[in-house]
Amino acid sequence: MVAWREARAGSGWFYVSGDNYHFGSAADATAFRQWLAGAPAQN
Repeated sequence: MVAWREARAGSGWFYVSGDNYHFGSAADATAFRQWLAGAPAQN
């Protein structure tokens, strides 16, 4: 999440609630899902 936020400096807000992420815009949520799908798995 931090790497994605650093790559999108100045984008809208987001917050974490339990295991869920909430974004200020649908575009930010979509961009995060696309980034997450392409990110390498970490153990």
